Amino acid sequence: MLGCFLSLAGWLAVSYAYYRWFDTVFDPPGGIIGALVAGFATWCCVGSLLNAWKAWGDGGRIRRALAGEEFRDGKLVAVCGEIQSTGEVMLAPFSGTQCVICEYELFSQAKLEQQQSSKHKQKPTPDYCGFMMTPASIQSRQGEVRLLGFPQLDKVSDNQATRLDDASRAYLFLQSQPFEDRTGLRIVTVVSLFGELWTDDDGFVDKHLRLTSSTLDELFPSADHDASGEDDDEEIEPDDEFYAEAEKLSEEDFDRALEAYQQRVREERRRLRETEKLAREASGEGGAGSAPQLTPEGYRLPPAVFGKRPRLIEKRVLPGQKVCVIGIYNELHRGLRPTSKSGPPNRLYIGDPAQLATTFLKDARGYFFGSIIAAVIIHAIILLAMFIYTHSDEVRRDRLRDAENAVRNDNIEKIEALYRRGYDLNTPSTWGETHLMQVKTVEMARWLIEHGANVNAVREDGQSALTFAASSGNVELARLLLEAGADPSPRHKEWNSTPLSAATAQGDQPMIDLLRKHGAKE
Repeated sequence: MLGCFLSLAGWLAVSYAYYRWFDTVFDPPGGIIGALVAGFATWCCVGSLLNAWKAWGDGGRIRRALAGEEFRDGKLVAVCGEIQSTGEVMLAPFSGTQCVICEYELFSQAKLEQQQSSKHKQKPTPDYCGFMMTPASIQSRQGEVRLLGFPQLDKVSDNQATRLDDASRAYLFLQSQPFEDRTGLRIVTVVSLFGELWTDDDGFVDKHLRLTSSTLDELFPSADHDASGEDDDEEIEPDDEFYAEAEKLSEEDFDRALEAYQQRVREERRRLRETEKLAREASGEGGAGSAPQLTPEGYRLPPAVFGKRPRLIEKRVLPGQKVCVIGIYNELHRGLRPTSKSGPPNRLYIGDPAQLATTFLKDARGYFFGSIIAAVIIHAIILLAMFIYTHSDEVRRDRLRDAENAVRNDNIEKIEALYRRGYDLNTPSTWGETHLMQVKTVEMARWLIEHGANVNAVREDGQSALTFAASSGNVELARLLLEAGADPSPRHKEWNSTPLSAATAQGDQPMIDLLRKHGAKE
């Protein structure tokens, strides 16, 4: 939870920094949208750098562990070696494989079909999931180290249980195992749940969760097949595991593999149908609608399911496998145990320690250089977008129109926003007039002058802002322009007139006195 909030806060902080920059170039809402997008992309680069730091640290810890470095209490270390059960070896719930740690998920076919038809291919919520661990230790160079707390298995590959026996085993497991009802699971509950798993202190975990309201009959729909083999000609669609294994086969080898796969499935179906038929005959039942068969323990036998079976996923850590576990060393327990529910959990990786160290260091370099290259590309795109935007004729026209409206309506806030985004206050209009020639108030003129407006800019005919002020009789505006260094005698190229001649023609004595005081000539 804390990590999510920190990540969100980091993204928003970076986005705000970009907004302060973009607001000097782009008009709203472009600055806000661009800042959020650029902030997200840059924050991903920051995340990649953090991953580089993490991978580099993990690779270094593994190498130090292989070199025989002694573990110190409360320090983040890597424990490498074979993992062995110190209690009873447990069986994975679907495949029946002996293992030390198992994390499983069960997805109904209805959910998987919904995912396939959806535009967003995100992983659906499993109907059932669970976490199982028997007390175990790692035989490391530093001695035997206990594994306390369920570790993260993010890098452990998924194993899909695809056999009909696996489906039967899963069917019985769901009947016999009590599950915690966690339908409508909230994020706070998720954090609390994983906190409990990660900080377990005896090495034994047996947590089973029901996450949806799907019933057993919905997960394992029965099929009305008998032992006659009437569906032997039915087309059998291979599962994902088959396609993954057959990906590199030639077309001829693929056809042979597909035929062998379909034949194997048909034989397995035929065997199970025969087994079911014999069981019904032995109990004196066999007609349609008869009561379901029961195991000696009183559980229902699974139906002959040949169609839409649920997807069964297991992540397994087997006894004797070489592993590396990154975690906080606890001297009192002589094991790896997270210090708190909010602290970093143990992270387990399967593989040869030396190869894992090399992989981590290689990943660190990849993350680092990848983030640097991505950051360079992102900012090159930003600078290019800024250049194109600021040199766009349409943007220039829009800004000129907005600036003229702001000046004529005495809207200093609006012209200030345009100026902040790089607008040139000396931009001439279609008629060659600058904004200082268009002002009506002293306040707007003062703001323009203070921010770089040229008091001596002239139109093609030679008239300046002072000419317009004198013609309109605005003495205070003329005084401001003259005090700011305006030329008192700009001359009209065609009529040869000056501000003083215009004031004289109008009989504006205060304006005449002001202009003559500053050396104006007719």
